[in-house]
Amino acid sequence: MHAFHHSYHQLIINYLQTISSNNMTDCPGKLSWPELVGSSGDAAAAVIERENRNVNAIVLKDGTPTTRDFRCDRVWVWVNDYGVVIRTPIVR
Repeated sequence: MHAFHHSYHQLIINYLQTISSNNMTDCPGKLSWPELVGSSGDAAAAVIERENRNVNAIVLKDGTPTTRDFRCDRVWVWVNDYGVVIRTPIVR
């Protein structure tokens, strides 16, 4: 029984390491745009796509449901009711 527990434990560790290796450090180009907080969402999206041609910047109103998967080619641009960027856009 102990050998089974050890194998299962190692399987879980390997799985978690695989998931954690899929992060933004593996993505090409600029990954974060803190300077765009306070800007217009549409203008911010244009800057992001110009500075990293590998991504699509998607403007979303704060609170909009999104998928939780990680992708190197996507940047959520979170805006308030006035269309102003409220958080740092990052690759996710």
